[in-house]
Amino acid sequence: MKTRYKTILVAADGSEESHFALKRSIELAKTNESRLVITHVVDYRNYSRMQLYSPYVLPAAEEKGQVILDECKEIAEKSGVSSVSISMQQGMPKSKIPKEIAAEFAADLIVSGASGAGTFEKFIVGSVSGGIARHASCDVLIVRDNPERKYQTIMIPVDGSDTGLDAFKKGIAMAKKSGASVVIAHAMHTPMVSSADHYRDHILETFKENGEKLINEYSRMAKEEGMEDDKLVLSLQAGSPKLILPKETAHRHHVDLIIVGASGLSSTERFFLGSVSEGIARRAACDVLIIRNHQ
Repeated sequence: MKTRYKTILVAADGSEESHFALKRSIELAKTNESRLVITHVVDYRNYSRMQLYSPYVLPAAEEKGQVILDECKEIAEKSGVSSVSISMQQGMPKSKIPKEIAAEFAADLIVSGASGAGTFEKFIVGSVSGGIARHASCDVLIVRDNPERKYQTIMIPVDGSDTGLDAFKKGIAMAKKSGASVVIAHAMHTPMVSSADHYRDHILETFKENGEKLINEYSRMAKEEGMEDDKLVLSLQAGSPKLILPKETAHRHHVDLIIVGASGLSSTERFFLGSVSEGIARRAACDVLIIRNHQ
């Protein structure tokens, strides 16, 4: 699979989170020698009712958006990005960016600041960054931290799936390029094992043995790709992956980037529950890169 991004699309809305996303996308664009596309989407839903009272509201919003784009473009160019484009459009950002703008510019990575939403809204609808992660057909990086330095510790959850393997290969390539350590993590999800089950201990031991074999195999592959032994950490824990990995495991190992493969669910399941990758992205306190590319 390819490990270099050709076109990076970053969403800019003037917020602190989007500024963090811009800084990280600039770093990635320089590292990958990528084209950087900066987009601002005017959410017409916020201005449609106001338009009844003033015909100047939407044009003013577009003017402000243009100022944001011009400032971001200047920052990127002064930072050394050789190819920078800007795009301003109208629509719902959480669907417009991943479905239309990413396709228009053939983006293979979308970078978005982690945007907030109320607990209920986030569960039912999701934030803008969550919507982008859900609808995108390319990789998505959700930025939460101020990127003052390159990533130091990258966690890669593994489960034996094809998308998990894609995430693993991308993570190892990024770690080698940046000199980061890698935490290879597997969460043993055992919801069907009853505490009263006569065979519970044997079943849990089997889960543990299989989990150890899995992470050891990924460790072997990492070393074959050139990772040094002292840069690898293996983590095996019991619990729900979407709960334990972004909170307990990431905190324990001081992780500043989680790279996870996009996992599939039916549309109904995704609406109410969310996939493992979405659950990790929603709960993590650090940056999360969701991998979808299979090239």
